[in-house]
Amino acid sequence: MAKKKTKAKKKETRLESWTKTILQLAVVVLVALAARSSLADHYVIPSGSMLPTLGIKDRVFVGKAAFGLRVPFTSLTIAGESLPERGDVVVFRSPTDGSVFIKRVVALPGDKIRVSRGHIYINGDAIEWEREGNHTYELMGDRRYELRLADGGGPDFPSATVPEGHCFVMGDNRGNSQDSRAWEFDDDRIDHFLPLENLRGRAVAIYWRSGDGPSWDPLSIEDLAEAEAETATETETGTETGTGAETGAEAETEAETEAETETETEAETETEAETETEAETEAEAASP
Repeated sequence: MAKKKTKAKKKETRLESWTKTILQLAVVVLVALAARSSLADHYVIPSGSMLPTLGIKDRVFVGKAAFGLRVPFTSLTIAGESLPERGDVVVFRSPTDGSVFIKRVVALPGDKIRVSRGHIYINGDAIEWEREGNHTYELMGDRRYELRLADGGGPDFPSATVPEGHCFVMGDNRGNSQDSRAWEFDDDRIDHFLPLENLRGRAVAIYWRSGDGPSWDPLSIEDLAEAEAETATETETGTETGTGAETGAEAETEAETEAETETETEAETETEAETETEAETEAEAASP
């Protein structure tokens, strides 16, 4: 009887051990999923709507607490709720079918927005474009990012005010992006605008470039001050190079001019000498 009790006790101990292990693994998985739901996650770019900023199958790191800390697995914000900024690249659930999208925020609650041929107008003011060769950049506040206009500017959008609790998003590939301009609903939702509660986080950086592998390219967007400083440096370098080239050319021209002058002077001297010699010869021939 004692032996049977001992064996039964060993079986119970083994079962308890497995149970503890499974519970520990479950806790680890639950914590990881909770962190992914509320703190950070990654996103694979499915389409070319954000070209050239984001390529198809690029992978981005997403800060999910950027607009407030949410209760895991819900849309309930419990702390630090904040609005995105114009120019932020954000991940969100589409108001049309719940799919996860990534676009750029271009207008906030209270903004009056209009889009014409890809150009954005906020509160009556056009968002400036810059062209550098074949590249077009949009300047939004202190931010600068490249657009893709190979397919044109996409559909226009008539002037409208962004309602409270919403924002307006667009793709950088203006002519090939299903964004706020295209969203229309059959129920009581407000057409075209993205509810802020649908935001899932801010895209922080590209950590994997399709075809190139690992990288870390921040998506905080190029600072205009840095861009202007770089442009100024390039301009100064170009000016100095040009000045040096001009100085060298001037020096060569002066040297050539001096050489030509010397040649002409020598030729004139030789001509005068020949003339004098001929005159003397003629004089001698004329003498009796």
